[in-house]
Amino acid sequence: MEPKYEVYNDVFDDTADGVNLLISILVRYPEVSTINFNPEKKTIKFSFLLNSSFKIDDLMELKDLLMDTIEVYNMLNARDTRVRIINDHTLQKFLMLNIERDIDTLEQKEIELIIQCLKQSINEMIIKDDSNIVDYEDLKFQDELIETMLESIKSWVGSKPLFGFREEGRVIVFDK
Repeated sequence: MEPKYEVYNDVFDDTADGVNLLISILVRYPEVSTINFNPEKKTIKFSFLLNSSFKIDDLMELKDLLMDTIEVYNMLNARDTRVRIINDHTLQKFLMLNIERDIDTLEQKEIELIIQCLKQSINEMIIKDDSNIVDYEDLKFQDELIETMLESIKSWVGSKPLFGFREEGRVIVFDK
């Protein structure tokens, strides 16, 4: 089944790369529940919806693991990150785990590493959208597109924050 995309945007031309980035990330990674791009702060925030059966100690351990993973990845690639924020909050019967990163040092390979870290640690706890089955060639294309769009928005001066999420098998992106 092909993913469905909807874009709600008043000024599409100057935000196309940002919109394409958010769509590609949501299509490529069904584990990502929502994604926010803040051009003013030059950050991108990934949100993961987890079932809330986490113990506080397990959550702290997961956050430490993610922070260490991001830190080591960037150290090995000789990059200084500006923003590495991992936080959480409870939503009724769920837990929202947020990872915020500065866009200037973020790479597609780091996004993949974060997703793999989560899948290996808590795969059964992640609430994901499995309605869109993507084949290997499309995954490869999405990876390349994400890398290209990340490079493009590093110099982007757009002023509108973007927000993307999933709803009933669709990927929806709009500017705030």
